Amino acid sequence: TNAPFCLGESFQVTYGIHFVFDPTNVFTVQLSNATGSFASPTAVGTFAASGAGTITCQIPTTIPAGTGYKIRMISSSPVAVGTTFSGTYTVGVNPTASIVAGGATTFCSGGNVNLSVTNVAGNTYSWIKNNNAIANAISNSYTATQSGSYKVKVTNAAGCSTISAGRQITVRSLPTASVTTTGSTVLCNGSTVLLTAPANSNNTYQWRKGSIPITGATANSFTANSAGTYRVLVTNQYGCTRLSNPGVKVTSGPCRIGNNFSEAISAFPNPFSNQLSVSFENEIDQYISISITNIIGEIVFSESIELAAGVQKIDLNLNDLSSGVFMLSIQTNSGMKTQKIIKQ
Repeated sequence: TNAPFCLGESFQVTYGIHFVFDPTNVFTVQLSNATGSFASPTAVGTFAASGAGTITCQIPTTIPAGTGYKIRMISSSPVAVGTTFSGTYTVGVNPTASIVAGGATTFCSGGNVNLSVTNVAGNTYSWIKNNNAIANAISNSYTATQSGSYKVKVTNAAGCSTISAGRQITVRSLPTASVTTTGSTVLCNGSTVLLTAPANSNNTYQWRKGSIPITGATANSFTANSAGTYRVLVTNQYGCTRLSNPGVKVTSGPCRIGNNFSEAISAFPNPFSNQLSVSFENEIDQYISISITNIIGEIVFSESIELAAGVQKIDLNLNDLSSGVFMLSIQTNSGMKTQKIIKQ
């Protein structure tokens, strides 16, 4: 059964007997050469038995292709040569299947590598990833974008197939590249804003203003003191890079100066019990810092809030504050206001 054959293919021979064989007998299935000669036969299967049965055989992988092969059986005890099976058998050549990578097989996420085998007329192809067929991957080449072990099954016109050795592809992850800000991104009167990317000992950093790298700015944080759009290029231990996006836009002013800020602030009720309300006109979109100190200068409350421009009212829950006299301080880009407050 299972003819014609491919190199390495298994098949079975079912046989009967016409006399008794010794208990030590071994049946052997022999394959002739490509012209049908048994002058130097090749054993393709054996079976220790004294009666009828079935022998599992395998076509060698080292014989040449041909259409004139013949098969017969012999016995060892007694020594006998069976009748040669009728007809001749074809042994086809298995196709070659050796994957060639068109580039590095380890790369960063977003990259790829082209895998290919030689394209031969009449051959068909089926690509495999981690021992699972890849849908619609039926050409002689495949572009890999994910980690895994890739193989290809090549089948020729004779129906003989070869599965290639696996080719391992490794895809490295990109680093995280996000930026947080501490302080207002609107600069005023020499103020600065701290830009910070997540710290990782495996990463390196290069800050940019616009598209230009900033000399010496290679820590995970950078203090910006001039207007511009800032980004950070993060590189991990595998050489994979990611540029933070969108950029952080830092602008300059306008700044309110003089007594305008002081004139616009009020704290009420004063004295207060548990909650104090602070109202003032915020000149621009910015972060403000609120702090309360006791009579010996210790900070007993602090908070930083980002507020839009316009008249603002902030309610402070000071239930944990003990009774006494305190100084309320509010810092903006344009200056600081202090006011005495009393907790009952």
